[in-house]
Amino acid sequence: MSLGVRIPLIILTFFVLLGALGWTGASVRERQLEQRYADSIANDRRLLWREIVETIVATMEDKVWIVREDEALQGALRSGGAIDILEASRTAHSAVVRAGVAARLDILDRSARLAFSSDKPNAPSSPLAAEVALRVADQGDRQRGVGNDRNGSVVVTVAYPIRMDERIVGVGVYGRSIDDALTEFAESIGGEAY
Repeated sequence: MSLGVRIPLIILTFFVLLGALGWTGASVRERQLEQRYADSIANDRRLLWREIVETIVATMEDKVWIVREDEALQGALRSGGAIDILEASRTAHSAVVRAGVAARLDILDRSARLAFSSDKPNAPSSPLAAEVALRVADQGDRQRGVGNDRNGSVVVTVAYPIRMDERIVGVGVYGRSIDDALTEFAESIGGEAY
């Protein structure tokens, strides 16, 4: 092969390799940009989700007074009469639903035993673990979060002490289905959320 043929082939090979390197570099940069974009969207959606759940929790926390200041419920919990607790809890639950706070209300006695659940009267189960309820009853701290109940439902909850004469007589738990947050999330992103 003559020198006149080799030089153009070497130059052509050089430019082909240069073009391949350039294409590979551009492809890598494009994938990195796509990944950054995907990470940004995922982060934005995580923040949006957190904000939606926090807003739901804040709404429930702002309205704990509906149950906490219910004198009939306080008295029923203090006396321990099951029928009185049931009647007072039903009335409190109606007030909570009317105020748009939560669909679910659980009332636990001072020992963190479930005294009332608006969820399923035939098979009540609190979304709040017994340890958490005892912590609320013992320490008087408000608890909040997302949890599963024994029926497998995912529930956003706020648990708070119910006091009478500065003494804790029970624990109230507001619960809203996670579906409320998912619906709001789906509307916010303009797609489906599951």
